[in-house]
Amino acid sequence: MWHKKRIWGVEEVATPEDLARKLTRNPYPWSLCTGFVVSGHPDYLFLNDSLSERGFFELAIVRGGLDVTVRRQIESVTVSWSTERKMLRLIRDALAGRLEGKTLIDEEVSASVESRTAHSCGLCH
Repeated sequence: MWHKKRIWGVEEVATPEDLARKLTRNPYPWSLCTGFVVSGHPDYLFLNDSLSERGFFELAIVRGGLDVTVRRQIESVTVSWSTERKMLRLIRDALAGRLEGKTLIDEEVSASVESRTAHSCGLCH
């Protein structure tokens, strides 16, 4: 992950399909501190890892939910270059554990996360 001091506000989405749709249809309105978790899959976070709101939309996929201290980044994807279909496949693979040990990224990260309702920072809009 690019950002060691960023704090993400994580919002829950209902399904992998909802997340894929949100990410690919509206890639630019997300604040840099936006994160997502899919309902029923609390152990996987999808965190905005972009350098700028005007640049490419980068997403870090992290194993470890809101209430854990140790998290591991298992994938990084440039959403700006992806289709909804490809994102859906990647999200489903992540949630099923099929990415772990199969990507170039597998590192412990110190991502600070909190629920979207409790979150407020200088990156929010």
